[in-house]
Amino acid sequence: MAEFRHIPLDLIDDPAAPARMQPDDPDILGLAESIAGVGLINPITVRPRGGRFEVVAGHRRLLACRAIGYDPVPCIVQEGDDEVADKAMLAENVARKDLSPIEEACMLKELQDRYNYGYGTLAKVTGRSQGWVQDRLRLLNLPADLQKAVHEGKLPVSTAFVLAEVDDEATRREWTLRVIKEGVSAKTVKLWVGAYRDAKAAQEAVEEMDLAAETLEVEQPKGQCWVCKGRHTYDRLKAVLVCRWCYIELLKAMQGGAHGVRDQRSADSGGAGDAGEGGAEVGKAGGEGGDTVRRAEEGAV
Repeated sequence: MAEFRHIPLDLIDDPAAPARMQPDDPDILGLAESIAGVGLINPITVRPRGGRFEVVAGHRRLLACRAIGYDPVPCIVQEGDDEVADKAMLAENVARKDLSPIEEACMLKELQDRYNYGYGTLAKVTGRSQGWVQDRLRLLNLPADLQKAVHEGKLPVSTAFVLAEVDDEATRREWTLRVIKEGVSAKTVKLWVGAYRDAKAAQEAVEEMDLAAETLEVEQPKGQCWVCKGRHTYDRLKAVLVCRWCYIELLKAMQGGAHGVRDQRSADSGGAGDAGEGGAEVGKAGGEGGDTVRRAEEGAV
């Protein structure tokens, strides 16, 4: 139910969540001059609030009336639940041309949180598409510097969304200032961001390869110990320089051969038969170890 009344100016309060407006804005001062000349043709819509009245629709008109002391103020007093009044306020504010996209987003978000409205309901209330509603609400997820630039009218909404893809804050701020100063188009900014993402992906790939190289365990070559028969990396194996006679003695000891070795030095001076006989005796031990000793003895002759 609505009732037309003239209400004293000092009994009318601003909306609970007003859009950002200043009494000295040029548009409001121009509206004040118009009201001073012809009066307030379109009444302000208000709702009762504890003996006072809160603006539902017409906040700019109220500020203009205050600027010139226009009193009393023609009003439509709207009785009913808050949801109906909030819908009316949102519809009027979104229809205005002086609100920034960020201010519109804040109003949508407030109504969404208060009444759990979805995109479809908000679109019906505002008379806009669901895509428009979604884009406006996405603005509230932008970094603070981009929100500020959009709010001040320095940066188009489409360009702000593209710049938001740059996750390096210093780079994003530098590009934002350049876009504002040079008027770079959103299409050009997309090319910047695409090159930035490609370069970042390449750098990440190089870093991953470096990390993999650091953590990769390279299989080291190994050799067999003659004593324990175990396989070890070569940094754990030791080389021992011995003459061929001591080499034969070592082989015999490792294979459990006879202790002591004949003086093979005499074999060098004509005792080849003895050396052959010694090799045969060692060869009787059989197996791989005996063959090794025999070959070593034969090579020593």
